[in-house]
Amino acid sequence: MKKHLLLSCLLFFVACTPVKVTKEYYEDYVNPKPSIDYENTVSTELPAEFLDDYYTIDSKIVRLVDQIDLMDSQLDTSWIEGQKSAHPWIRHMAVLDQELLLITGDDTLGFDPHIRDSLAGKTTEARRFCITSNDRVILVHVADAGNAKFRTTLVEIDMALLAADVPGSRTSLVTGDQVHGGTAVPADTLADIEKSTSYAGQTGLGERDLYWIRSMASDNLVYVYSN
Repeated sequence: MKKHLLLSCLLFFVACTPVKVTKEYYEDYVNPKPSIDYENTVSTELPAEFLDDYYTIDSKIVRLVDQIDLMDSQLDTSWIEGQKSAHPWIRHMAVLDQELLLITGDDTLGFDPHIRDSLAGKTTEARRFCITSNDRVILVHVADAGNAKFRTTLVEIDMALLAADVPGSRTSLVTGDQVHGGTAVPADTLADIEKSTSYAGQTGLGERDLYWIRSMASDNLVYVYSN
């Protein structure tokens, strides 16, 4: 099903049609947070090159989280090293238990006190989101481990390597108040995007138009493009 939807997504992009996202479509990729209004279908005319960039980058993350979903009960050091080898944009990877204690993976990620503090209170339900800590971007994958417990997989992302296949001057990735790439985005615009319950949107910036789309793998990872 996921492969079919990814192919459909690519066909949308190539055809340069409006992006229309329903609750059912999005839930095939993530366990969404209630803060996003998936009942309202979003239709936004997005530039073709932005859609190309979006798919090129985000499909990498979607494939990784799909693998984590499939292998979550068998995560070990060899599997983690295999993922890091296959995906050079992964800096570090670690798996934590219900108490946020390291099970396996990289010590530099699993034992970082700042990251543990950032996760406090956020790992009590299955979902995916990004956190930033000391200029590091961490993709967090929280999965049900049975018996009312959860397992948390952390992936530290090298944002420059992740987006290396697209021109850095036209599409940026945003995590919280950090902008990774060449598109300058005012702080108040970032705040408006963060507060929005929409999947995609468009706003004016003087003589420019700014477009944005949320990642299929994380509600608070946003792609931004300005023409």
